[in-house]
Amino acid sequence: MEQIVNLLANTFNPNTQIQKQSELELKQASSQAGFMQVLLQIIMMNQVQIHVRQAASIYLKNYVHKYWQKHAHIAQDKPFLKQNILQAVVHAPQQLKVQLCCALHSMIVAEYPSSWPTLVDEILTLLKSNDINSTYAALLCLSELFKAYKYSLEEEHKTILNNLVSRTFEVLIDLQQYLLQQQQDTSINQGERGEFFAQMRLILAKIFWNAMNMGTPQFFFQNPAHFERWMQLFMSSVQISIPQQADDQSAHWKTIKWLSHVAYRLLSMYLHPTVLEVNDANAEATSKFSNFFLDKFAMPWLSIFVGMLDAYNKGEKSQIPKRILALALTFVHGVIQNQKLYDATLKSKLPYVIAHIVFPFLCFNAEDKELWESDPQEYQRVAFAVDEDMFSPKAAAASVIIDLVKVRKNEALPAYLAFINQELTQYNQMDAQHKNYPLKDGILFSIGSLRSQLRKAKQTKDSLEMMLMAHVFPEFENPNGFLRAKACWLLGQFSMIKWSNSENMVVALRKVLNCLNDNELPVKVQAGLALTDFLNNPDAMKEVNPFFHNCCKFSCRI
Repeated sequence: MEQIVNLLANTFNPNTQIQKQSELELKQASSQAGFMQVLLQIIMMNQVQIHVRQAASIYLKNYVHKYWQKHAHIAQDKPFLKQNILQAVVHAPQQLKVQLCCALHSMIVAEYPSSWPTLVDEILTLLKSNDINSTYAALLCLSELFKAYKYSLEEEHKTILNNLVSRTFEVLIDLQQYLLQQQQDTSINQGERGEFFAQMRLILAKIFWNAMNMGTPQFFFQNPAHFERWMQLFMSSVQISIPQQADDQSAHWKTIKWLSHVAYRLLSMYLHPTVLEVNDANAEATSKFSNFFLDKFAMPWLSIFVGMLDAYNKGEKSQIPKRILALALTFVHGVIQNQKLYDATLKSKLPYVIAHIVFPFLCFNAEDKELWESDPQEYQRVAFAVDEDMFSPKAAAASVIIDLVKVRKNEALPAYLAFINQELTQYNQMDAQHKNYPLKDGILFSIGSLRSQLRKAKQTKDSLEMMLMAHVFPEFENPNGFLRAKACWLLGQFSMIKWSNSENMVVALRKVLNCLNDNELPVKVQAGLALTDFLNNPDAMKEVNPFFHNCCKFSCRI
């Protein structure tokens, strides 16, 4: 054992020859029976330096992953590892638990349940212990167990997963309630213990996610009250007070992020129940359970997410991470797809939802301003290709607006038009010092995002040219570069409309051409892209010909 410790230590030696020699000898030693036992023992030796123990944990993880099912000489090591790895997860430092859990996952895939039938009982023993570290380790191990089946559609694996749920979820729900009660105590929640409890709730959220990933386990069909208890605790967890010092990488916010994932996953599953189960035998039970979720939990979840978005936009909860905001908006987007849910929730509040919940995320904000000034190239990528960023609240908000107008056109389009008309009128009446430029940016962005719908809708298809002249042309003289860039972008989006007056198209084209010489990079880029859009319009080609040489020079320069 001492020799293996020295070899692992020498893999950090700055002398590359010693390093390589140690790695070669470790490789030779790994072919001997008992090697994995030695590695696990080293990991558990507190007197060994932590970096050496970490090297041993990484070596063990990789060795188990590669050779557990391939090499006969490790057969005698398997019983030792199966008997001791759970206790190793309990007692190892946090940085080693990750590697040990990866090794455990490989062992589970190969051994459970046929060759390791006692595993769940061993985990439950740890889970029910009065030692919080043992409970935490049990959650880590159980998470690896559920993770092994989260993508499988095989009936055998579904049976195994359902068995896991029925054996463990009664214990897990009690633990979830205990942790939530502890974190509702401010004195606990604000400190390190609160972060530790939040980490445990995070693991519980991931376990639930993995259990539900490919459909509803039979256990919940048979025990809807148990599912209801999970939902109530999860909804309470999302609304728990977060310590001010917690950043978006803290377990507190990560837990809310994963619970938001869970909520949207359930909504999307139960909105389309026919795609959930491969086995038709479950179709009736799935349909019934879908209605149970949509009738009882979809509206409370929506209320939580709308409240969260509203509080953020009012500045009451400005620390909410962007990913969570995007997930909240995605849930709103999901509700739009269901007529019954939409009628019961969003329909009567549509003007407020558009103006105060969704629209603020479309507007130019402080983060955009900082990016514009510090990294205009990155601003160009982020501001005009939001559909490429699946974690962006702006992209999620744009999807909400688009689907509202597309799917719920009868109510949403008039509400949207009333809002932007009111804001544009107010904007035009203000003097330059008091104009709301960020809001104007959001309005132009929303109009461009809705280009397909606005070109077809009878309320707007004949007035687009006048809209561009009244509300877009003036922004080419705006002192704010972000609005000049957005004006170029928007003209590009509507370059193919049928202009009633060719002179108006000529004015539009010349405004774009003038922006090729703008001082701001994003303005130049958007002008060039808008020009490309105009070139697809045959009526615009003759206007471009006199400037073609200069356009080519500009393209080479940019």
